[in-house]
Amino acid sequence: MKTKYIFIVAILIFMAIAFEYYVIVSPLGSDTRIGNAIQSAAVFVALLAATIALSAADPKAQKVKVKIEQNIDPNNIGFYYKSELPNDLQTKYEGFPYPIKSHKVHFKITNTSGFTLKKPTLTFRLPLEKQHPQKVGEKYVLSFNSNLFNSQTELRLLEFADTLLLSNSNLPFWNNDDNITIWIRMLLNDGKFEPFMVDVSVNCENAEGVTKLVRIDPKHFYRLEDRMVDAESITQQPDETTIEHARVGYQVAVSLWTSESEQTWARFNVMIVANSIILAIIGLVVTSEHAMLSISFVMSIVGIIMCIMWLFITKRGFDYQDYYVNSARELEERFLRHVIKTASRGSIFADGQSVTFELDGKTTKFQMSRCSRIARARFISIVVIFLFIIVYVLALLQSIWIYLTVCYK
Repeated sequence: MKTKYIFIVAILIFMAIAFEYYVIVSPLGSDTRIGNAIQSAAVFVALLAATIALSAADPKAQKVKVKIEQNIDPNNIGFYYKSELPNDLQTKYEGFPYPIKSHKVHFKITNTSGFTLKKPTLTFRLPLEKQHPQKVGEKYVLSFNSNLFNSQTELRLLEFADTLLLSNSNLPFWNNDDNITIWIRMLLNDGKFEPFMVDVSVNCENAEGVTKLVRIDPKHFYRLEDRMVDAESITQQPDETTIEHARVGYQVAVSLWTSESEQTWARFNVMIVANSIILAIIGLVVTSEHAMLSISFVMSIVGIIMCIMWLFITKRGFDYQDYYVNSARELEERFLRHVIKTASRGSIFADGQSVTFELDGKTTKFQMSRCSRIARARFISIVVIFLFIIVYVLALLQSIWIYLTVCYK
């Protein structure tokens, strides 16, 4: 069911509950109340049925889902010697190690959509700076060689200012759980080993397409002298001063992270107490012998406004926590990963993947349970705020109903 239909159904259910409540507590006779309640319920059931029928006639489009894994072919390296290149390419590759090397980057794409894709189209958006030299006749050109070129009939190339789109739609279908490996030759070692992004898009005739950003990090799989080695061994190690500064920055980020977490939950607790007091006042006003509807009305609106403010400051607090933890994680992964893995491993643990610990000389794996992954503190806190909003809205509707009842007696 599309989101708009879910929203309409939710509104209808809320209106039905509010109206039925109004009918039941109205001062009419019991028979009249029951009759009106049944009639109004029939109306809302008809509206719900019509909405559901419309949603069935307008089904939600299927979406493509894919899983992408990348690696390189360690046995297929291209070598290019600067002395053989024209002057313009020699200038372009001036800072590259000698000889210039290109690698086949393999993208293993698995269809996890749950259905067969009809006439799928694979599209890669590649940075132009990663093109490798290729000799065509007597001159060199820049190119991305790929097995996508095996079929020229459905091949599309589109060049932009700094990227190149490489696309092919030659496949007639793509079964669920089947995988396709596309390789693209490109330059990885520019002397800096900086990661870069490749956009991979999968579209088809019978579903909405999907685009994923694939991070290519040469440090993770660069091959040197016929061996796969960690690029850190061939790049300059940070000096002791840099590591010490990183350690201080890491401690500051962790401290700010902890402080912001404490402040977020302190504000949350204060708002719970404040809203509980407001609800208690509303309850006393409504149930008293001389109900002061104006107080109940005003306090309900004040409560709704406070909840909206509560939602914003809670969201802001969690955003700051994300910022501080990502700052700590960045310092940890760049400078301290050989001794500290708390933040980086915590992210993997939070996603439900298993993490490994070396305890008492034994390897122990630990994984967060499914229930714990669902019961995230951020989600639960937002749910609590919306529950308060719902209570305030009901109290506001009750005040309006009582006022209208008194006026029309």
